[in-house]
Amino acid sequence: MFSEPLGGDVEQTRAAASYWIRRRKQGRVLCQNEATLISVKCGWNREQGGAGEWARCMLGAACSWPPTCCELMARSLRPGSLVHVDWHRSAEAKEFFSRLQHKKKRRKFGLLEAPVMPPSISVDTVNYKVFISGKSAVGKTTLAARLAGLDVPRMHYETTGIETTVVFWPVKLRDSGRVLFFRFQFWDCGENSLRRFDHLLPSCKEQMDAILFLFSFIDHASFVDLSSQIARGTGASDNIVKVVVGTKFDLFMHTDVTEEEVRSFQAASGIPVFRVGGDVCGGWGEVAPLLNALAELLWHQDRLAAGKMPPQPSSRGETGDLAGC
Repeated sequence: MFSEPLGGDVEQTRAAASYWIRRRKQGRVLCQNEATLISVKCGWNREQGGAGEWARCMLGAACSWPPTCCELMARSLRPGSLVHVDWHRSAEAKEFFSRLQHKKKRRKFGLLEAPVMPPSISVDTVNYKVFISGKSAVGKTTLAARLAGLDVPRMHYETTGIETTVVFWPVKLRDSGRVLFFRFQFWDCGENSLRRFDHLLPSCKEQMDAILFLFSFIDHASFVDLSSQIARGTGASDNIVKVVVGTKFDLFMHTDVTEEEVRSFQAASGIPVFRVGGDVCGGWGEVAPLLNALAELLWHQDRLAAGKMPPQPSSRGETGDLAGC
């Protein structure tokens, strides 16, 4: 089960303020751009109560998130503005998705393999490298398997070295009506291996286009570790897509991470948070929210880099709401 991130509202953005106040008490501060942006979204001003405390807590010389995070928040993308998020359900999509299956099961693609389309259909493929980051046992290998439609490991084992998983996902663009195959190459490396061998993390980060930061809903320490993950995984000048995925969401009876904490983090950081849980892959509709959001963010990033950013409708109050299912 995948769940798209929750949309923003006044309550959510006010929660962001509380989140950053707590972070400030821990010695974390924001740059002025971030403070101004979040204060505007919260609807707070100098005439309202608590403005002095807000200013003292929000402003500082150092920035607790990379500058690119400020830019992503300022240029927030409405879900479905670039791609058709429900296209996988249409009759037109059947021909494309059938090429990802073999005997009614998802086909496993090797590094040099690709879907074969009939000569009458011309479709381009765009390639992206995605690094999956997270503490041991949060479900990095399981997530890669689920996205690829492969068998989910029943028992936990520490990934030795680097494992790569190739996932093809067809997407229809809104502006041109073109269909593209997004080829995601997910890189997964065990935490112990990263600690033992210094060259593995640079290899995973080399020429990466996006990074998935994982935490487990039943391991609060993994949620607290997100800020450290982001600091290790990205630099201040990195122009990459960042997404957070919370695993084991189905084990709600044992959850250690509250929805309020997730909302506060999402609103404050501007990074979308997805939820995943369950032991059985439920088909295209299950993985569509995350893969569509990842495709849209990466395509948007490429358009920004090429100077072709399309005009976007107002996205006030919708931080992190990037996909629909």
